[in-house]
Amino acid sequence: MDFCIDTKELQNIVKVLGITTKVNTIDTTGRILIEASNDGFVNFVSNNLSIGCSIKTDKVSVNEPGRVSIVYSKIKSFVTSFRPWDDISGVKEFNIHSNDKNVFINVFNVLDSGKSTKGKLVLDNFDSDSIKSPTFNDQPNFVLNSEIFKAALSKVLYSIEPNNTVQALQGMNINFNEEYIRFVGTNGKTLSEYEVANTGNLKEGTFILKYDFLMGLRRAINEETQLFFDIDDHIIKVSFNNIIFWGRKIVGHEFPAY
Repeated sequence: MDFCIDTKELQNIVKVLGITTKVNTIDTTGRILIEASNDGFVNFVSNNLSIGCSIKTDKVSVNEPGRVSIVYSKIKSFVTSFRPWDDISGVKEFNIHSNDKNVFINVFNVLDSGKSTKGKLVLDNFDSDSIKSPTFNDQPNFVLNSEIFKAALSKVLYSIEPNNTVQALQGMNINFNEEYIRFVGTNGKTLSEYEVANTGNLKEGTFILKYDFLMGLRRAINEETQLFFDIDDHIIKVSFNNIIFWGRKIVGHEFPAY
């Protein structure tokens, strides 16, 4: 594998990957997957076995396709230590290439004085098949504006108790009918509901979204956008911009009548 990637782009990607990657371990939950393809895209994936995300970027120049798995905390420390290029100084891009055993990250840094330095990070190349990402259905179950989703969270999040002994109360309930979409959270003592008009195609359905998924998705949304929700029997996936974010929904437990 061999490609170059814009500095700001890689730094932003690393920031988002930190939402779903554990930093104090080198096992699968503390690693990321990098996939470079012949079509000019590179995909970054992290999955801590509870929530995960994949980020696809075209701000790259792919010289050789391939896939590697590396420890997240080490690439984070290295990548975030450099200042992006400002037309005078800084780093324009990172070059990432690999062999069977190692991954190499090279950087050419121009200092404010005009002098330049070279940096290099060598990482172990782990089994790339150990990190999985689900496929996304081209026809999502429903679409929500991110501002509506964040507004709903702000109204009901304080009522959710992620460690509640009743599993149905460990997340936010979303209910669809012909007229409204209702977002509800309760800890059994207090309850909060947020309601918006249902202008989409889904007119019937109920889903309970886990707390860690909600918190992670809220952190991953950095601008107003459309959120495309794809839900199967156990997994909920949300696609927006160049990101797919996923987690497990609560199944086998009904949200209490209220």
